[in-house]
Amino acid sequence: MERKWHDDKERPKEVTVKGKKAVIVSIVLILLILVVAQVSYLYVIPRVTIDLKTVYHEATGGGGSGGLVNLNSKFINSGTVDVNDFKMKVAIFDSNKVLLKNETFERSLVSPGESHEIKLITNGNCYETFYIDLEIEFNTDNNEYYEKYNYKTHEDAMNIGFEDTIFDWGF
Repeated sequence: MERKWHDDKERPKEVTVKGKKAVIVSIVLILLILVVAQVSYLYVIPRVTIDLKTVYHEATGGGGSGGLVNLNSKFINSGTVDVNDFKMKVAIFDSNKVLLKNETFERSLVSPGESHEIKLITNGNCYETFYIDLEIEFNTDNNEYYEKYNYKTHEDAMNIGFEDTIFDWGF
């Protein structure tokens, strides 16, 4: 049974094959533009991106007040440009700001995608506040960078993660 329309204005317009093709082509073009933009951002447009991940872990030693403090600090060159004269220094201090341990990593060239991790293990009193200093210094073809991060642990926290990113367009 066919529906009768009182007026042609009420009748819905049929979608033609040309209209369907136009919609499909539009969607494909939008997706293609998004893919090209993403690929350009990831691989073509020069940018400096250094991701820093620091993990602090405390382990009790036999239930007493002594224990181990484990600190892992990792950098990842997630950018698209080479980093030159890279230097990363990590230090951990006790609650009296006495240096417990430190280490420095230096490399003349860090390519995109490269990463390195510094691991510090030292004796420390469990359930104490510790201070962590992280210094990053490097150059690119256009700029010099220096960043210093200071983290503080809590007496009641035995596992803490810190994340930071150094980002700059490489122009």
